[in-house]
Amino acid sequence: MAHKDVALPQVYEEGFRNSRYCLHVKGYEVNTARISDALHYGCIPVIVSNHYDLPFANVLDWSKFSVIVSHGDIPLLKSILASISKELYLDMFQNLLQVRKHFRWHMIPRDYDSFHMTVYQLWLKRGVHRLSFL
Repeated sequence: MAHKDVALPQVYEEGFRNSRYCLHVKGYEVNTARISDALHYGCIPVIVSNHYDLPFANVLDWSKFSVIVSHGDIPLLKSILASISKELYLDMFQNLLQVRKHFRWHMIPRDYDSFHMTVYQLWLKRGVHRLSFL
């Protein structure tokens, strides 16, 4: 008989795979919101936050593959999700499939993966902080 925790990764993955939408509430710990997991498993992220610094937001249009809801709209969440047509959901899902490569890490970086996206973000900020050695 396996230890009770052995099945947790499988249950965790199945939860994502069997869900159309995955709720992400901003928390205080690094692993609180697992948006990259939702993207990896093909689950549309539903991000509940009044302000959230989303990864690669200056490159990716998050409204095309996620649902962003303010704290004040939490009581309306069920109706917000129910109002998303099948066509819109399928468009969002196709967009999710296109962008999830940007959230993957590889031992040897591949074009447009997380490594390249992160380096690009740093390059964009290069003029913000300059070090002077003279």
